[in-house]
Amino acid sequence: MSSRPERLDYVDSCNAGLQMHFEKNPVLIESAIYAENNFFWVNPSAGITPDMFIERLNGTAIYESGTMLNSPSQSGWHTVDVLAEYNAVNDPDLLSDVGWTPTLFIDFLETQDVIPAVESGAGPFNW
Repeated sequence: MSSRPERLDYVDSCNAGLQMHFEKNPVLIESAIYAENNFFWVNPSAGITPDMFIERLNGTAIYESGTMLNSPSQSGWHTVDVLAEYNAVNDPDLLSDVGWTPTLFIDFLETQDVIPAVESGAGPFNW
């Protein structure tokens, strides 16, 4: 029995300029998730840790890089290796090689630029 909360309400502000509320990032059977430059804003009192951002549903691999998390650091942000955090507290470990690299994309924002871009250009009041 897991001690994890049934529903995790954290927000991922992604490069597409969307804010998504989601429960977890499930790694499904035969999935090949490639996650890059994501920002998570988590209420520090919620007890949500980076290892909870991934849920394994019989999948074996997820690539992630450039993930940042708000924190009480001097800058207010810090980089976190979500896969390493997950693997540190879960067995079996997930692999980082998903067998592909995106080739069809336009420029990505740097992770630290995602929040201002979302806040200034997304939502019903910013059309």
